[in-house]
Parts: sequence; C-alpha cells; structure tokens
Amino acid sequence: MSKEDFLAKLDPKIAKAIKTASETEITRYPLASRRLSYALGGGRGAGRVPTIYGNQSAGKSLLTLQTIGQLQKQGLVCGFADVEGTYDKEFSARLGVNNEDLFLVGSKSGGRLSNEIIPWIEAEMDLLVIDSISDIMPEQFVDKDGTIKEADDRKQIGAQAKAITGLISAMHFSNKKTAIVLLSQTITTMDTRGTYQVHYGGQKTLFGSSEIICLAS
Repeated sequence: MSKEDFLAKLDPKIAKAIKTASETEITRYPLASRRLSYALGGGRGAGRVPTIYGNQSAGKSLLTLQTIGQLQKQGLVCGFADVEGTYDKEFSARLGVNNEDLFLVGSKSGGRLSNEIIPWIEAEMDLLVIDSISDIMPEQFVDKDGTIKEADDRKQIGAQAKAITGLISAMHFSNKKTAIVLLSQTITTMDTRGTYQVHYGGQKTLFGSSEIICLAS
C-alpha cells in the first residue's frame, strides 16, 4: 500500500491533520558547557527530560544555574524546583541568574511538587530544573497539614522510586515544549557486576530520561 492509498482510506479531516516524521523538529537549548552541548547535539531538547547525576560538588547545580542565566539573556522563561531547599539567590546572581525573572518553587513531596510544576509545563515554560529528585518525599509520608509522619509510617520499600516514577510520568504526559532537567545525587547499588554508583529513581529515571549525564568531581 502506498502512502497516498493509506491516506485515502482515512477520514479527510484526519488525513489532513496527520503528520509524518519528516515534520518533526527539535529546538535545543545549549548548556553552559560547550563540550557537553556539542556531545548532546547542540544542547537539551525542548520537550525532553534529561537527567544529570553525580556525587557531591560535581557541578550539577552550578551547570544548570549558569545555563539558566544564559537562556534568560535570550528572553527565555526558566523555572527552578528547589527540592533540596538550598537555593542561594546571591550565589545564583553571581552565576548570571536574574532572580526577578526566575520562577521558584520549594515543594519537597512528590504530589505537591507535581501540582505546582505541571501547570508551568502545560504553559510551555522553556526550561525547568528540578534540584534534586534525590530529595523528593513520597506523598504518603506527609500528613495533610504538610508535616512529615513518624518514622514507623515511613518504611515502605520503594516508596521514593514510586514517587519519582509518578512525577516523571506526569511530566511526560504534560510536556510538549519544555526542556526539563532532573538533577540527582548518586546512590550505591549492587548486582552481579559489583558495587557502583547510579542515579535515584530506579528504572523509570533510566528509561524516562532522554539522556543520562554523569558528572564526576
């Protein structure tokens, strides 16, 4: 069957609206690192969700804050989810960030964070950084008043990975044009190959990320 024969079998309205792969275009936003941008084919793609992970002081936040500063100078709209609660506006300003134009949210639980950033994504914010998914608290560990539950109520195995999975799935569903960057600390894992460091979030972070970037200090 030819392409024309296939289209002829469709409802005319559907045939007119259907697109081919040749019409796909990716807008890329360069990182503050030229070499890394080159390795990524020009930078992070709009509508994509890459993960950057590494150990402490590897430069994850530094890289993304410098990138935000550069993109703001181009008139792009940026957001920052400060899950760790460590955002320093003076330090960020020295890196080139315009704090007056940077949208900031400080929710720590997966559900509350999702409720706040999904509207940003649906409104097609240009760049959103989540720093970091390692500190996302599962919603079931938080009481309705926003306080954390007792330790005995926070022992569910895999709860954090499920919280990260839910957040990533919601972002993918809502995302069309936002370049979302997930930052993650490292976690130790063991298998038949030995002991090594990986990112948080389990398999969903691995399969749900357009790129996995490891920075080492």
